[in-house]
Amino acid sequence: MNVVEAEKLAVALIANVVDVEFTKADGSVRQMRCTKDFGLIPVDQHPTPHVGDPVLLTTDLEKVFDLQAQAWRSFKPSRVISWYVEVNE
Repeated sequence: MNVVEAEKLAVALIANVVDVEFTKADGSVRQMRCTKDFGLIPVDQHPTPHVGDPVLLTTDLEKVFDLQAQAWRSFKPSRVISWYVEVNE
């Protein structure tokens, strides 16, 4: 996935549910239904920054909330096979 496509995915995650298929570090393929939309994430799962926590600066790691596992997960955009935004009708 190129940088422009990774940026589109990052923007889509902010206000949508996105289905992402990617290759895990062990080589297996995983599908995940995820978001960064706080309106869809349980309040007790919202991140709370702590003073003094190190800030990880990486362009190849996307932290998302897995809606099926109900937990935070991450994936590397460079390992994404496909993704699409779920459309609510």
